Amino acid sequence: MNFKINFKTKKMKDNFIKALIDQKESRTGTKINIHFPLRGDISNYCIELNREIQRLTKSSIDFSPKSFQIPHLTLYSGFVTNENNFNSILNEIYELAQEMNPIEITPTRPILVKPKKNYIFIHTDQSNQINELKRDLKDRISKWIQPLGWDIISEAPHISIAYINNNYEEIEEFLEEYHIGSNWYGDSIEVSYSGPWGSCLGSIRAFEFP
Repeated sequence: MNFKINFKTKKMKDNFIKALIDQKESRTGTKINIHFPLRGDISNYCIELNREIQRLTKSSIDFSPKSFQIPHLTLYSGFVTNENNFNSILNEIYELAQEMNPIEITPTRPILVKPKKNYIFIHTDQSNQINELKRDLKDRISKWIQPLGWDIISEAPHISIAYINNNYEEIEEFLEEYHIGSNWYGDSIEVSYSGPWGSCLGSIRAFEFP
């Protein structure tokens, strides 16, 4: 039986591979992101907000259907150098997920992060609880993952909505009037390849809470 190559599918695959190849090479290894995935209403909210922002200016973070980037709330990120280490990380995340209960998360209004005004973040009222989880996760996997060049644990938990380079005042005014998203639950931990500007490229594996 002869099979014809679907060139649209091949282009999609090539674009995904290119996104991985374009990862910053500041360290040896593959950069991964471990996070709460966003689902349901909050996912749709982030996708729509990202689309509205891109009507006003270009964003390097893109949640449109043609993009591989997905909304998420980062718990940890770093570089993995070999398959054995990656498997150990996945096993530790699975064990942690089995000990967890869903966390109800209250989002804040989206803001343009100062002073540089490039990132648009949504923070949460559950920062202390999520930071405890971030520290626990780091302690469990630190021997198998190379850390980033900055302290991801002390950073306030957030969802990255966009990364912009102009139209700051217009975007800030737009965000001040934009409605706040609904509460959602962190009920699984997902692992993805990291993309540009803190984005996640699809999903490698998700571990559901019991």
